[in-house]
Amino acid sequence: MLKVKLKEIAKLDVGLAFRTTPKTSSNGNISVIQMKDLGGDNIVNFDNLIKINQDNPKEQYLARKNNLIVRSRGLNNKVSLIDQDCEGVIVSAPLFILRIISTDILPEYLFFYLNQKSSQDYLAKCAKGSVVKMIGREDIENLPIKIPSLDQQKAIGRIANMINREKVILDQIKQKREL
Repeated sequence: MLKVKLKEIAKLDVGLAFRTTPKTSSNGNISVIQMKDLGGDNIVNFDNLIKINQDNPKEQYLARKNNLIVRSRGLNNKVSLIDQDCEGVIVSAPLFILRIISTDILPEYLFFYLNQKSSQDYLAKCAKGSVVKMIGREDIENLPIKIPSLDQQKAIGRIANMINREKVILDQIKQKREL
């Protein structure tokens, strides 16, 4: 099993920092992923993205299928997966966009790995701040990643997806019982 630093297999871009609250527009040409759009299942929820008007957003802010979204602040450092095609969607700060640059790793596996206790513990140890915890870019980039074979990654990704779906279904059942 290969062991590398995250920066060796993926590029980390910070989301777009708005100077003020983004001015929303129902006819906007760009949708914006914010912290509130990262669901409990760690999948990006595209249903309620705000829309803004912005000409020619920079490529570094654009979200793509199989990108991972990393929370850099708050109590929860879980990583979310963009599991669908998306055009005209940007990511806002303080989120990071993680883009895989290596053919040795699958997005589903990296998504699973980054949400495991060992990775989350690493990120928690790197967090700084007394009230609002923040994780720096270098700390995320230096996170050690264990890379099994592609076949093993595919199997792990399938199992992780099933576990994630099960959690969503159990949450739905729980909510219906509370009604």
